[in-house]
Parts: sequence; structure tokens; C-alpha cells
Amino acid sequence: MDSASDERFSVLGSPSLAFGSAGAFRLPEARQRRRLFDAAYDAGFRHFDVAPMYGMGQAEGELSALLKKRGSTVTVTTKFGIDASVFGRAVGKVQGPIRRVLAAKPSMNTDLQKAASGPASSIAGRLLYRPTGFSQEAARKSLRRSLQALGRGTIELFILHDPLPHEMTIAERDGTISYLEEERASGRIGNWGVAVHDPRLTGDGASLINQAPFLQFRDHLFLPPPPTMTSSQVATYGALAGALPRIEQFFAADPRARQRWVDELDLTESGPRSLASVILRETTRRNPFGPVLFTTTKPHRLQPAMEAIAFNAPLDESARISQLVADVIDRGAGA
Repeated sequence: MDSASDERFSVLGSPSLAFGSAGAFRLPEARQRRRLFDAAYDAGFRHFDVAPMYGMGQAEGELSALLKKRGSTVTVTTKFGIDASVFGRAVGKVQGPIRRVLAAKPSMNTDLQKAASGPASSIAGRLLYRPTGFSQEAARKSLRRSLQALGRGTIELFILHDPLPHEMTIAERDGTISYLEEERASGRIGNWGVAVHDPRLTGDGASLINQAPFLQFRDHLFLPPPPTMTSSQVATYGALAGALPRIEQFFAADPRARQRWVDELDLTESGPRSLASVILRETTRRNPFGPVLFTTTKPHRLQPAMEAIAFNAPLDESARISQLVADVIDRGAGA
């Protein structure tokens, strides 16, 4: 890695994988989630992504236990613009029994996750979460609360949580961007940026999103390659959730297709040549400017994820994957 690349990762603990905490809150007990954070650190994860809305307001406070133990060896992304509502925070404090029921009913859990993914998603989302906006005052209040919840004096990445392009224009006009630059200069944040679902945006404010010094967005093997970024740092998420089910549906529809993938990629049931490992490895290659967020509730999956990235794969692995993915797309499988 050259010096320019090293500078890109200056506020991130790992250039390849970071731990995304949103999915961790499918675990019903706080002690289970804390053990998961500890296991992620032990596996080699050094950057953790949280937000005030995750865990219905509990995520930052629960991550603080790890930060107190590990100090400056851990870096953090947190966000502003969406928070848990008063009702959501009340539910968050007693969410254990609810999550135990959902854990026993995976399909219901998945449906609820989609329905309550944010304040714009559904009635449930509006009950649990509230948009706080992207004004300078909203950023100031959220930063103060996050620093207190995390128990530290600096947050490495402080980013706008899913703003619409026109909201970026308002944020710039309101002085939010100038405020974030001031906080970066003061050292209270290492950098600022924007989290969006898709960077392929048009319209008012889209250029502001793509010019942010840090950009986080969804990416997987069945999406078009990300556009050329002016951002110096990029994090992506959704690598496995976006690609693995679609490939497995393809295999179910055509059993011979599985064997083609096995033959082409020398796939195994587990280890760094497993299908999940190959997908994860290829997604990190798509992002040379920062980490891919990896999310799991299973501690035993953390070390294999790191081993997948470290694996000395064949030089033509990307080309082979590209051909196989193109075949899935051409047949319209699992779309």
C-alpha cells in the first residue's frame, strides 16, 4: 500500500474490514452483544460503525464498554440525522423479550427489520425513530450526546445519516458543513462524511454528497461498479446480504450452476474458499479506498471473515468471479 493509500485510512482501524453494529442488535441480551464486540476485537476488527438509532438508542452506550477497555486501538464511526424516538428508547431498554421472540421466528424478524428500518420506512419506523435533521444545531447536539454515550473525547468519523440531496444543500446553507470542518480542526472529530444507500445520485445537492471527504454506501457484486469518487475515504456495506441469497437462489434453480462455481473458484464448504468468503473478498477489492462493513451475530464467523481477506487468492479470481456473476445477471436469476 502506498503512502497516499495509508493517508486515506488514517482514521480507520482496518483498511479492509470494519464491524457494522446494526445487525448485532438482533441479539436479545446486552451481555451477548458486548461479548460479540469483544470477539470482533479479538478477531482483528479495529473500526466499529454505530449510530444513535441502532439498538433503539442503545448501540453507542453498549460499545463504550469495549472502548474503555481498548482505548485508542479502536476507531469509531457514528452518525447524526436519525435518532431513536422517546418511545423507541423506552422499547430499547426492555427489548430483550421482544428480540427473543423474534429470534425464534426468523421470517418475522426479517420482515420487522425491513418495516422498521428508519422513520420513513413505515408506521413502525415512525414510532421507533425520528428524523433530527442536518442543521448545524442538530449536528452539535448529536455530537455532544454521542461523545458522552461513547465515553470519549474524539470520534474518528461523524457522518450525516442518509440525507436526501436537497438536505445536503440545506446543510451547507445552514453552516453544518462549516461546523463539521471546525470540529475536525479542533480534533473532536477525525473526519466527517455522508452515509447514503446509493452514491449514484442526481439532482440538487448530489454533488455535495459525492464531494464529502468520507462516503459510506451499499455495494455488492450485483450492483454496477461504484462511480469514481472524489472522497478520500469510502466504506461500503451489504456485501453478503446483497449477493449471497441471489447466488444461492441461482444454484437452487440450476443445480449444475453450483458445480460450475465450485470448479471455477475451487469452492469449499468452509474456510477462505467458501462462497461467502469469496464474495466478501471480491467486495473489498471493489473498494480500494476503505473498509467493507461486516455484520454478524455469530462470534464464530468473525475470524473466518478476517482470514478470507488475508487469503492469498489466485490472481485471476476477480476475472472468474466477474464472468460467473455476469452469467447470473444474464439469466435474470434471483433478481
